Amino acid sequence: MYSKDLKAKAVELYGKVRNFREVVRNLDLPESTVRNFVKSDEQKENKKRGPKFKLKDREMTRIKREARKLISAGERVVTKKVLKNLQLNVSRWTLDRAFNRLNFEYKNARNSLILTKAHKQRRIELSERWIAECHDWTRTIFTDEKKFNFDGPDSWSSWMESRHRIIRNKRQCGGGSVMAWAALISDGTILIKRLVGRINSEIYIDFLSEHIKPMLDQKFGSEHYVFQQDNASIHVSNYSMAWLRANFSNVLEWPARSPDLNPVENVWKMISDIVYDSKTYNSISDLWDSIEQACTKLMAEKQNILVDLIKFMPKRLVDVIKLKGELTKH
Repeated sequence: MYSKDLKAKAVELYGKVRNFREVVRNLDLPESTVRNFVKSDEQKENKKRGPKFKLKDREMTRIKREARKLISAGERVVTKKVLKNLQLNVSRWTLDRAFNRLNFEYKNARNSLILTKAHKQRRIELSERWIAECHDWTRTIFTDEKKFNFDGPDSWSSWMESRHRIIRNKRQCGGGSVMAWAALISDGTILIKRLVGRINSEIYIDFLSEHIKPMLDQKFGSEHYVFQQDNASIHVSNYSMAWLRANFSNVLEWPARSPDLNPVENVWKMISDIVYDSKTYNSISDLWDSIEQACTKLMAEKQNILVDLIKFMPKRLVDVIKLKGELTKH
């Protein structure tokens, strides 16, 4: 039986020389004994400390199911909520360890649209109807609004060398912003207008009445185009819908949560790529001038792409049906 001091001496010497034979020569011990001393010490070091884990396999399964349920409903998964829902008699730190054991990571969420079963079904129904009716997309005026910030979009990205971090010069309070309204016409024309102030249904309708309807009526004739808009609250309020039905002969019924079907979303992406390519802005006038110049540049250089965005609407509809109502990648 070897003393504790001899064991400690053998482990200490091995830690310095990292050679079993060297320890054997210095302490005159069998090599197998030295290996056992070192192995025993390593196992002692690796042994987990702290209280015994309190959750059993059955409870871990319940936690995993609850987390997946919350995720599918688009809700945040936080320890306080899970503890309350499952009535678990453990601390939040125990639940944090449980999530780690289940290979869950606490991380920032990406902005994404959550589609319910009803949303998906309506997307499929309208896609099938438009295909069956051979809807004339060349007569459809697609519209949308977007806010442009002085410092650029949050989704800004760039190829970088792996050892470098992406760094952006962003002001603490964002600087300022401009709200833009745009329409895409089948010949590749982009109509771009600036919206000023806080927009509600009354201001939105005044804007359409003063700036948009006269221009579209003059270009197409009052009964020869279909007006499209999404389901934002200012668009579909009782006030807005009453005016739209009275003043537009055709307003396209649009499925909720369907930006992937609107080609103006693609136009916004192309405009942002130009506007934010290499600069930030210090004034509303500079930012707005850049947005207008980007539209002019797109119509001059990429008109065929703009035309194709509407030309390939039937393909978007087919993709919605194939994906059983899920969002497409357009």
